Amino acid sequence: MGIKARSAARRFAFLGALTMIIGLGAASAASATQVPIWTQNGTHIPFGKEVSFSGSSVAGMDLQWTQAGGHYLVECERLAADGKAENYASGKAGTLKPVPISPWESAAVFKGCVLVEMNSVETVWTNSTCKVPKEIPVNYASGDLTNSPYSTGGLKLSKVEMSFIISGCPHGFNEGIEWRFWGDFSGNEGNGAWPGEVGFPESPVSMNMSGTGATIAFGMNIHDATPTPIKIAEEEVVAPHNPGHHYWYKGGAQRRGEGAQTLIAAGATQAIKGSGGSLGIEGVLAGIKTKISCANSTTTGSVENPAGGGNGTASVSYSFTGCTVPVPAGKSCYIEGGGFTTNTLPGVLQKAEAFAPMKLAGTGVNETITTVPIRGCTVGSLNNNFPLTGSLVVSPYLNLSVPGMWSVDKTQPLFFGGNSASASGQLGAETSSGEAVTWTE
Repeated sequence: MGIKARSAARRFAFLGALTMIIGLGAASAASATQVPIWTQNGTHIPFGKEVSFSGSSVAGMDLQWTQAGGHYLVECERLAADGKAENYASGKAGTLKPVPISPWESAAVFKGCVLVEMNSVETVWTNSTCKVPKEIPVNYASGDLTNSPYSTGGLKLSKVEMSFIISGCPHGFNEGIEWRFWGDFSGNEGNGAWPGEVGFPESPVSMNMSGTGATIAFGMNIHDATPTPIKIAEEEVVAPHNPGHHYWYKGGAQRRGEGAQTLIAAGATQAIKGSGGSLGIEGVLAGIKTKISCANSTTTGSVENPAGGGNGTASVSYSFTGCTVPVPAGKSCYIEGGGFTTNTLPGVLQKAEAFAPMKLAGTGVNETITTVPIRGCTVGSLNNNFPLTGSLVVSPYLNLSVPGMWSVDKTQPLFFGGNSASASGQLGAETSSGEAVTWTE
């Protein structure tokens, strides 16, 4: 079979003329959503578990472009690729992460590459000697599953890049010219010839650069070492909803280790922890505007949905470190020991406007939250142990931009050194396995 006949057979096996232009250059109610995920043997790959994959291909690759009136066609026999497939978390599509095949190779390599056509002003005699590298490395930044607009689920590869040099032409034609290609494109498993094979691209997308462009078509058969196909499926994700009740839930955020959002069982205490939070306190001490900034916090405590119904409760304490006194500036103030720890603070979820804040109330005399030791100030009246009393108001709703954190609301009944004060920041709140602990109505 001749090269052009083989080319036609390849394109037929590829199930049609897939083309893709890439750049060339010298919760108020329960709701259900369909989310694309990875599966093996029909089983959902667990959230947060990376599965190694190898990529191969049946159809090879066709790359065509036109430059200065000349038509170029490069064909490669197969693709080799390595990486990790992961279902990152419920409610978010599965991802694909490239991993270099070896220290000296890219994450993917087209192999068995030949220059099939180069029709230009140099005509036929250039075709007998001009060549491309037998292996063309391909890099891509990431892969994300998508179910729109592809009805059977697809895979989008972002920031795909490859380059090569055509060499060996008579009289130095094309000598030293690096041909570079880049773009983002999506494929569809439904277009593949084998289970787990994604055909790229799904549909033409124009990404012309400098008035010229290229088309590419290839397939990627994604499988583990068995080799068992790693396939694309859809999962229905349903957000919980219990009108009129303020309950604790865990999970549901977009991080590893976090699955679907589920109700914490009534009457069962759920231990929580947290780190990486921060807190700022602003008030007036001894007639001087003062601000405390703490860069880190550690959470210890628990939450519970009481047996027999009722709003969720909490019992937590916080240790703050990396604390400074930026205001008043230039007064040499510092926090003794670099931080402080609160008492154990009780709280109850309560409805207010469009969100459910929780007042973490101080305990003991005058509702003490903690005592802040300020030292070293050139203003003597600021060198004291100042009580922080009242309540910290937190909003423990699920925030996908900062999962596993409760936000501290500035508007709250808080007093610093006996004067009205405000606080803001983030407080960690998650299970020992890394699931966010949040409120849902």
